[in-house]
Amino acid sequence: MRKIIFLFLFLVAVQHSKACDNSTFSIANQTVNPDGSTTYTFDITIDLGALDAPFFGFTLSFNSSDMPPQIVIGGTYPTTNSISDAGLECGSLNGETLTALSGADINSLNNDSDWSVYEGLSNVISYEDGSSFGSANSDICLSIEVTVLGCVESIEFNAHVNNGGLCIYNLTTGKDCAAGLSENSSLDKTVIHAVDFMGREITPEPNVPFILIYEDGTREKKMEIEK
Repeated sequence: MRKIIFLFLFLVAVQHSKACDNSTFSIANQTVNPDGSTTYTFDITIDLGALDAPFFGFTLSFNSSDMPPQIVIGGTYPTTNSISDAGLECGSLNGETLTALSGADINSLNNDSDWSVYEGLSNVISYEDGSSFGSANSDICLSIEVTVLGCVESIEFNAHVNNGGLCIYNLTTGKDCAAGLSENSSLDKTVIHAVDFMGREITPEPNVPFILIYEDGTREKKMEIEK
């Protein structure tokens, strides 16, 4: 790991305290968009102490028992694409900027082995910076928006990826993604999109499975059989 100069402080932090144990995150709002995606607004507090490992950012993972959701950055509906001091409600990033990344772009700024577990995951959004010495050393709080395509049952928040898994928190959305794909989900609903299993909009073809997205955000697996 390239932050060797901080290894001693990290070991001391692990031995003497659970780092970032007062971090919190909650869903302040969620809006179902016309294309079937959902925009989540999160209130986040990241607890940082003097003996914590250097802070290079955090991640949010959107999970489902069915098809993995897809993070949408730069689309029609909002996803916070960067975080700087101007976007914080408390604390400071010491002039650094955390950039939103997903899929193959995750860890492209930090290039750190602590982040490699998230590389290539399209259901994960990382906020990371490529500085040499970390972007914060005291508590920060902020509000961000993330747009996700697909059903989400739970969300995992890793408040401080470089603290070795000590800072992971989870919440559930109350959704049952399997139930949202039942055969009866299409009754009295309007279809707005048809997508493939990667979330790409398509024109349905015979004998090829696809997913219908309805105006209320529910989905239904379908396949038109041509004999």
